[in-house]
Amino acid sequence: YLFRSNLLKETAYQMQIHNRRQSLHAAAAAALEEIYAEDLKPYYDQLAFHTEQGKLKDKACHYLQKAGETAYENFQNNRAIDYFSRALAQTSSDDPETQISIFLQREPVYRLLGQREVQKSNLNQAKVQAEKANNLSFLSEIAVREIRLRAEMGEHEKALAEIPQAIALAEKAQRL
Repeated sequence: YLFRSNLLKETAYQMQIHNRRQSLHAAAAAALEEIYAEDLKPYYDQLAFHTEQGKLKDKACHYLQKAGETAYENFQNNRAIDYFSRALAQTSSDDPETQISIFLQREPVYRLLGQREVQKSNLNQAKVQAEKANNLSFLSEIAVREIRLRAEMGEHEKALAEIPQAIALAEKAQRL
């Protein structure tokens, strides 16, 4: 290519490099999936990285969730939060079920770390999405977790007062 401006030339080259790097990450993810198809679990973190860098949003969300679960199982709590938070960033705003699932995956990590206010905020975000989706099953699960959180924060009277509503939600969700 012939360029009249060095800035234009540099920008064009950087765009090519970026696009090439993105396609290489996507190819690396596909190779990992193919080579280790029998057992991907040890490679979830690498798959998460490559799919995220390759701009494969759905796969990135999936592998970030899996990497978060693995980190949580291995007591790598800060890493788990990072993976779950990055998975949330990959979700579409028109997919509240996935968002809620990720909030509910992240919540027990905050619980283990004793980050009660962040845990509470996380549950509130899940609740907002569940209300938007009118998902009674998730609302019931969130209500139970909120009661447990209130009890752990010493708000026993509030926790006890919320139990009938949580039971009613669970019964209503079961009937559907």
